[in-house]
Amino acid sequence: MKINLKSKFKFLLFFYLTNLINVYSQENFQVKSGFNLSSVAISNGSNLDQPSGFVPAFHIGILLNNLLDEEYSFEYGLIYNIKGYKVVDFSGVNVYNYSTYLEVPISLVYNLPSIKNVEIKFGPYFAYAIKESIRNSIMKENIKGKIGNDLDKGHTLKPIDMGLNLGANYYLRNIIFTINFGYGLLNNRPGGGRGNVVKNISSQFSFGYLINFKKK
Repeated sequence: MKINLKSKFKFLLFFYLTNLINVYSQENFQVKSGFNLSSVAISNGSNLDQPSGFVPAFHIGILLNNLLDEEYSFEYGLIYNIKGYKVVDFSGVNVYNYSTYLEVPISLVYNLPSIKNVEIKFGPYFAYAIKESIRNSIMKENIKGKIGNDLDKGHTLKPIDMGLNLGANYYLRNIIFTINFGYGLLNNRPGGGRGNVVKNISSQFSFGYLINFKKK
């Protein structure tokens, strides 16, 4: 029996959530939220709409941090993340596109010994699309996109995305300030984007609250 990539990702996401619930009491637990600026990078096309700027959105989620030693730790979690971009169509109208993902970031974190309370982190993210909305500057009405892999069926957003994150944390007691840059590795448009490769790019600015559940 053939199992598609979407079904596999749902199963892995369920397994991941179950694992988060099972281990939370033994880890450093962080609740975070913040502001996004996101767009897309388009290549291999010169006659289609091009991104003209970043659009604002937000994210909220939880992170667990597992200490490996005094300098390194392993960070992972689940983020409700809204990304998007703005394009100008052939008639000069601004079109805004917002995509909502459940995102799983996994990062190796390095505690800088020379700078107190500062960490840098790097690692992949895996994301599952749950919603897409599109509006323009004239109608002001949101139109729902269709998530899937078949352009002939009217799908506008692929269900799976993955990419790389690079970020930094600053700790002020139990408060954490984070800046993060993400770059998608997959084309998120069904059917190859009609010849274009469309990848998510985003910047996140967030703050979180750290709860230490780890038993001493």
